[in-house]
Amino acid sequence: MNVRNAILKIILSGILSVIISMAGVNYGAVELGAIIYFIIPVTACIITLISYKIIVNAFTINRPSILANSFIALNIVVGIFMRLDFYYNIVNW
Repeated sequence: MNVRNAILKIILSGILSVIISMAGVNYGAVELGAIIYFIIPVTACIITLISYKIIVNAFTINRPSILANSFIALNIVVGIFMRLDFYYNIVNW
């Protein structure tokens, strides 16, 4: 996996994370609170993109696909955590 494909897959995992975290959110009663379920996954995606680019450019990495896969998994886990937080109120925003 080259760097361009890795960045594309990280962006797609960020979009999937937003879809996972926003699916089924009731906007009527918690409209302002629902914004957090959009902001956190997008912020996590931006941070993973910047981190990936910095790590790949700054260090000599033999297998950047392992790093990309870990960032993809991190983005998806953030989306799942936000979905669980919506149902079980894990973090009191």
